Amino acid sequence: MAIQRQIKLLAKMGRLSSENFRKEGGLPSGSNFYALKKIPIRGYCWFSTKHPSTVYISHYIHKKKDDLDKRDCQRVVDNWRIIEE
Repeated sequence: MAIQRQIKLLAKMGRLSSENFRKEGGLPSGSNFYALKKIPIRGYCWFSTKHPSTVYISHYIHKKKDDLDKRDCQRVVDNWRIIEE
């Protein structure tokens, strides 16, 4: 339910506090992707440059640690390429 509330707030406001919506890594376009956080769930997303006012959620993961895993980063980039290129 908390993640659903975050998604609704993101859609309404365009951004969330850095506590729940942290910049996580870079995309090939030079922009960044972000993490919707509600421990232990994390959803990775980015703001589309191809479709204005659109945020794509790449995937969700159950995480016990705070570090960004290289596999998650690659998965976001792969999904970004499918949608944005």
